[in-house]
Amino acid sequence: MRRGAVISIPGLGYTSMARCSPRFLMELFNYSPRGVTRFPPPRTPEEAWRRTFSGLGRSLGRLGVEIVAINPPGSSPQGLAAELAEVERGIMGALGRSLPIASVNGIAYSAIPPACDEVKLIDGALSRIFRSLDEYMVISPFGDRVGDDFEEYGIYLSSVERPGHEDVIAPEQVPDLVAELAARIARGRYRRIRPRPPRVPRKT
Repeated sequence: MRRGAVISIPGLGYTSMARCSPRFLMELFNYSPRGVTRFPPPRTPEEAWRRTFSGLGRSLGRLGVEIVAINPPGSSPQGLAAELAEVERGIMGALGRSLPIASVNGIAYSAIPPACDEVKLIDGALSRIFRSLDEYMVISPFGDRVGDDFEEYGIYLSSVERPGHEDVIAPEQVPDLVAELAARIARGRYRRIRPRPPRVPRKT
């Protein structure tokens, strides 16, 4: 079975990427299919999870791919480093038998935009996780904090191309993109056996 993961990071935007230049994310940005998400208000981690992933049961049931939710919003508050360690453990434990869908929520619960040290922590965790992935999706439903709200536009980096090259991705479109990722995982589950060539009878 091919290994894949979906990682949501609400509150991480292209503004933070430009300001902090996280090494792995910038490399991923350069070679990965990418795009922009747009998330109308209200913008909270809970709304991001509900509106982005609520349709996945219907999308993936027909593929026979099990979903494992890791660290959905509403979990007990903890430091970002501890949260990332929990997400990393959860993803690595699920790979190869299911599709983990994880959320990193700490920076969205903060009252200020992420510091570059926090972006670096996220970048390091992603770099370690990606060593074990064949398919991936990193999505930020909305961007950096701005006052009491967040930037309307977020990040999409994935092995799955968005539907149109210029399209902005709405939260309701994400389940179909995750379903495509899951289909790739499912197609890699079975080893393809090459048929033997037909036997040619010997001349007598």
